[in-house]
Amino acid sequence: CIWMFNWHRIAKVVVATALMLLVSIIGLYVYAKSLRLVPEEDFSLALVRDEIFVRSAWNGEIQKMRLLMLLGTDVNAIALDGDTALTMAAAGGQSATIEFLLVRGADINKMDEFGTPLINAVLKGHEQAVVLLLARGADLHLVSDLSGSAQECAEYKGYPAIVQLLKEAEKGRQATA
Repeated sequence: CIWMFNWHRIAKVVVATALMLLVSIIGLYVYAKSLRLVPEEDFSLALVRDEIFVRSAWNGEIQKMRLLMLLGTDVNAIALDGDTALTMAAAGGQSATIEFLLVRGADINKMDEFGTPLINAVLKGHEQAVVLLLARGADLHLVSDLSGSAQECAEYKGYPAIVQLLKEAEKGRQATA
């Protein structure tokens, strides 16, 4: 009886998530079309799906992201403004989402307007995300035209703990090189 109850409850959650996702896709599709964000001939539901995937990373909506990946969304999908899901997860401080994406092959050093996921995590002061990205091999030396390097961002924003983390990571990598 308990086993059946749990499956019934899981089915309800999956159906509710799928319906919520469908409503989001339709809403974003209508909104983007009304604003003419994308030329009519280039507009597709895949663009909307990618946009929702990337935006879901900011909030850590892993279930929604998992479902979108089952529907064909690439882990390195790019939103209309150039963001990736990993960049958004890092900027949102969503460590579980960062891990979810990295395990599935997300590009840890993909540059967007403000920089790499590491730079975005630094800009928002998310220490835990910085630690995770450093542990997974994020490149410390990449520089964004707009933001600078991760260390420059941490110093500018006044995050001494993150500056220390970056310096220690640099020392550790030099010692193993």
